[in-house]
Amino acid sequence: MYLGLKIRIYPNKMQKEIIDEHIEGARYVYNYFLNYAKEKSIYDLEIWKKELQLLIEKRNKKELINCDYYLLMNQLYILKNTFDSYFKNLCLEPHFKKKTAIISAFKISNKNQNIIISNNHIYIELLGNLKAKISKDIKNNKIYSIVVKRTTNNIYEASILYDAFIPFFKKTYRRVGIDIGVRKFITTSDKEFILPPDNLKAIEDRIRRLQKLLSNKEKESNNWFKLKDKIAKLHIYRNNYIKDILNKATTKLVKEYDVIFMENISIHELVKQQEKKAVRRKIMESSLNSIREMLIYKCKMYGKKLILIDRFFPSSKICSECGFRHDPKDEETFICPVCGLTIDRDYNAAKNIYNYGMSKKQEWIIVRRLASEFACNTGTN
Repeated sequence: MYLGLKIRIYPNKMQKEIIDEHIEGARYVYNYFLNYAKEKSIYDLEIWKKELQLLIEKRNKKELINCDYYLLMNQLYILKNTFDSYFKNLCLEPHFKKKTAIISAFKISNKNQNIIISNNHIYIELLGNLKAKISKDIKNNKIYSIVVKRTTNNIYEASILYDAFIPFFKKTYRRVGIDIGVRKFITTSDKEFILPPDNLKAIEDRIRRLQKLLSNKEKESNNWFKLKDKIAKLHIYRNNYIKDILNKATTKLVKEYDVIFMENISIHELVKQQEKKAVRRKIMESSLNSIREMLIYKCKMYGKKLILIDRFFPSSKICSECGFRHDPKDEETFICPVCGLTIDRDYNAAKNIYNYGMSKKQEWIIVRRLASEFACNTGTN
C-alpha cells in the first residue's frame, strides 16, 4: 500500500539555492504550458513535450538554465492530470502558480534509485545529502517519489511516497454515526465529543492581533517582513495542531468501530448557505473536509468501512426519538415540540445519521455483494 510521510529537512546554503532554482523552474514551466494550452487549445502531452524541448534548447530563460529536464517534464504530467480531472468535473479549472504561494514545491521520481533514506539523512542525486528529521524507519521500504517543499517563511519540508504493509485492526463488530461541525469537531452517536482545544482561541486571537499590527507597518519594511514571518509560523502551528487532534480522533474511531456512518457534506455548499462572514470563515478554517478524507483512507488502510449517506438528509432537523421534523432555532439544543425530547443538537444529528445508515443496511450489503461479484468475474482484487 502507498503511504506518505511528511518530514522536515535542513538544507545548507548551496542546497537551498538549488531547491529555489528548481521551484522557480517548475513554476515557470507549469504556467507556460497552462497559458499555451489555454491560448491554443492544445492538450496533447506529446506536443507539450516537443515544445518543452524547444524551450530548453533556446536557453534564453534564466529559470531553466540549471534545472533538471525530468523534473520539468514532470510538471507536464501534473498539468495534464489536472486538465483531465477538470474535464471530468472532478476539480476546478487549473490556475497559474504564484511566486507568493503559501507552499512552493517540485517532485522527484525515484526511477533510477536516486533517492536513499538513511538515519536522519536523505540522499537525493540532485541535492546530495540532506539533513532531515525522520519519525519512521523506512530505510528498507521501496521509495516511489519525493516532493520537496518550501513554505512562505522559508521552512523546507519533504513528502515521501513509499510502499508499506499495514496490518488491519481487529474487528470490534460495532457501528457508529458521526456528525461533524464547527462547535464540536466530531460528535458520535455513542455520545462522545471531540471539541476544539481551549487554547485554539488564544492562538487565533494572537493571529488577529498581529495581523492588525501588520496593517499599520510600512509595507515591505524589515519590521513588516519580521511580523509576516511570525504570523505565517502561527498559521502553520495552528493548522498542524488541528491536524494532530483530528488524526488522533479519526484513528481512535477507526480502531473502535467496524462501520462508520457520516454525511457526505459539501463544504462549498455549506459555506454558500451561511450569511455571516465570520461563520463562513470558521467553517473554512475548521478542516471539516479533512475529517472525511482521513476517515476514507484510514478505513481503507485498516480494513474498516465508511458509509457516506445522502448530503441532503436533514439530520439536524429530525427528532431522533419520535422522528418528527422540526427546524430548531437554538444552535446548541434540539427541543422536540411533539415528544418533548431535549438533547444536544449535534448528538441528535449523530443519532439520526446512525439510524438512517442502519435503515439502509440491506442496501449497502447488496452493493458490497455486487462489488465483490464484479471483482470475481473480472479477476480484479
